[in-house]
Amino acid sequence: MTMIACEMCWLSELGRWAWVSFACVLSALPCLWYFLRRIFRRSKGKKIMGYGQELILDLHNCTVAKFTRADIEAYVIRLCELIDMTRCTLHFWDDVGVAPEERQTSPHTTGTSAIQFILTSNITIHTLSLLGSVYINIFSCKSFDAEVAAEYTQTFFDGEVITRLLIERK
Repeated sequence: MTMIACEMCWLSELGRWAWVSFACVLSALPCLWYFLRRIFRRSKGKKIMGYGQELILDLHNCTVAKFTRADIEAYVIRLCELIDMTRCTLHFWDDVGVAPEERQTSPHTTGTSAIQFILTSNITIHTLSLLGSVYINIFSCKSFDAEVAAEYTQTFFDGEVITRLLIERK
């Protein structure tokens, strides 16, 4: 934007800066309008779906006996059936096969973690044996019944849900 110099201008120096700021805001409006239209755009009368959804669950006072690899595998198999997800590979991180002197000892790191890749993303599980807690993220581009997933998870681990948050990813 070009400013026209005028020695006789009634605007003070502060007024000039206000005018320039106002002009910058005006010049940004088309860009703002473009992004707002994209956010609220409709397709055939329906809102365009975001990238997916993520369910975050934090459970405390769980049954620690369920923190084994076998139980976690059984959990993800049944969870994927309940929420209609196609399982891919399952990976574990824990102290199985690790020398005793190299094992985790902190309450915030002792436990089994797993990631179940699904066709549309993943399910991540972190168990903390010394705290009796489980932290789970279920993320998928494909929509799923978060209520069913949360109820099954609480029942399986026999814990108290501390955090339950469903996020629409965009």
